[in-house]
This record gives sequence, structure tokens and C-alpha cells, in this order.
Amino acid sequence: MEKLKQTMKDELNDVIADDRVEESNFCTLFDINYIATGLTLYESLLKNVKKSVLWVVCMDSDTYDKLESLSLDRLKPVKLETIEAHFPELRQAKLNRSKVEYYFTCKSAILRFLFEVVRVENAAYVDADMYFFNDFAHPRITDCSTIITPHLFPHSQQHLDVCGKFNAGFVSVQASEVSFRLLRKWYEDCIEWCYDRIENGKYGDQKYLDQWKIQFDDVYESCHENLNVGPWNVGGKTVGEGHETVTLNGNRLICFHFHGLKKISAHKYELGVDHYDIPNLADVVNAIYIPYMLARRRVENKYGVLSVQKKVREKAAKSGILWQLRLMVSRLLRRKYCIDMRRYETVQ
Repeated sequence: MEKLKQTMKDELNDVIADDRVEESNFCTLFDINYIATGLTLYESLLKNVKKSVLWVVCMDSDTYDKLESLSLDRLKPVKLETIEAHFPELRQAKLNRSKVEYYFTCKSAILRFLFEVVRVENAAYVDADMYFFNDFAHPRITDCSTIITPHLFPHSQQHLDVCGKFNAGFVSVQASEVSFRLLRKWYEDCIEWCYDRIENGKYGDQKYLDQWKIQFDDVYESCHENLNVGPWNVGGKTVGEGHETVTLNGNRLICFHFHGLKKISAHKYELGVDHYDIPNLADVVNAIYIPYMLARRRVENKYGVLSVQKKVREKAAKSGILWQLRLMVSRLLRRKYCIDMRRYETVQ
């Protein structure tokens, strides 16, 4: 046990060495099934966000081993065990939650880890399926140290507010006494209850954000409509394209949240927009989704993550014919909103 503790301490020292003064810290989490998605996020930060560092909590050993072997500049892989060692309540929570519910639970712990252990001055948690089209800094807005982004559901989809006014896939934090109290409260709330269902005014880790402006006096509700845009609110916006940039309603798109997007075969993607009202879907797909999927293809080729994902699929296939039938039916049902990228890849 003592040897294990010393090993984890040595690994932690390697992680935090010389990285306390980076300008823009981002953090996320994913397992091997989402490694291409996570590396596409990384590439977007590297290209568009000045002096960015992406901290990745690896939710399985395969992800950590692959990222370590790549040894990428400004990407810092962290073992899940390292986070759990600092926040032991997580291990108990893991016993009564699904995989996705446990991932929800870990978000606040990751931010706390960066501030309390690594001691960064700023950090933004972003879901792995986010992509940055333009620069983002961690602005200190008046006296506010925490920035959250509202879903901005259109009138036709106001019923979705039951899942939360704000999207927990993007939370930007500046170091302050108040923001530390906020992160501790979020962590404690999620340890107590964090499930993928609506219950007593709660939903996952996300619905807790609805109370932050009431509970804390330095939370800023972003008024930038192009920060953390997603399929839930892109409908109806005027889409424009310029030289290496995308605009929505005439303003630069900072980052888009590709919630629901899934790769279902070597060249096909399911958009995952079935439940959203997007009258301008063709424009959105051409200006936002296609460039993202092409960027992901470049990432897959550049980092050799196709073979890694193939192993996962082969392992799942061995679970039996039932799994294969479910996959087949699922693909047939989702064909309406699928994109075959072969026509775009050949003309790139």
C-alpha cells in the first residue's frame, strides 16, 4: 500500500511540474471510446486558443497509455486513480451509479483538483465533444469568477428547461475564495445525488447550476450567444462562413457542442439532432458539422486512434449476437439524420 501511495505521488509530481502559470487551462474527461473526439477538441484548442493547456482525466488505462505514448505538447493526461485518491468519496459514489452518471459526478472533482492540487489560476471544464472555432480567454467580468452558459432554448423547446437552464458542458472558473466554495458545493451535491434522470428538481450534475446565481454572488451568466452553442439553440441563427471562421447572426462562433453526434461506421455519422428544431439544418451541417467531422478524420489519421477504437468494437462484438442486432436496428432507425463523409473526404 505504501509503495502504491508513493507511486501515485511521483506521478502527480510529474503532472503538476512547471504547469502552474499557463494562461488558459481547460479540462475534460473521456475513455478510449471517445479518444478521437477528445483529441479533436485538443487540436481545436491548439489551433485557436492562445497558450491553452488541456488536462484530460483518463477514465480507463487504455486512454492514459495512448495519450502518454503520444506525448503531446500542452496536453496533460491524468489517471482517474489520481483524482479518486484526492477525492475518496468518488469511489463510493461509483458503486451506485451508471458509467455516464459517474462521469457527471467527476466533473466538479476535476476542477477542484486543478485548483487545489495543481494550483492553476483559471480553468474551464469542457465536454470532450466541444470544438473551438475561435479564441476564448478566461475573462474576469466585473467581480465574477465563474462563467456559465444558458441553453437559450427557442420558444418551441422551452420544455427542455426541465433538464437545466444552463449547460454543464462548459463551466469557466477563475481562482477566488467564492469560486472555491462553489466548486466544493457542486462536488458535495453531486456526491449526494447525481443520476441521469429528473427527480425533485434535480438532473445529473447540471440542474445544480440553476441555483448558483442565488447561492453565490460572483457567478456570471454569459450573454455571448456564440459561446457553447449546440443543436438545442443553433436553429434559426443566420449561418455565415468566412476565411477559416464561422459566424452565427454575424458574430464569430467561439465553440460548438456536438452533443449527440456519433460515428456509426467507418465513414458515417449520426447527427443526433432528432429532438431539436433546426429549420436551417442544411446550413448548419455544411458550415459546422462537416468541417468538424473532417477535422476528426484528420485526427484519427494523425494519431492512429482508429486501430485503438477498432479493438474496442471487436471486444464489444464478442459479447454476442444480441449486441449486434441492437446496433443494426439502431442504425436503421437513425438513417434520416446520417451523413456519409466519403463524398467530402475525397474532395478535401
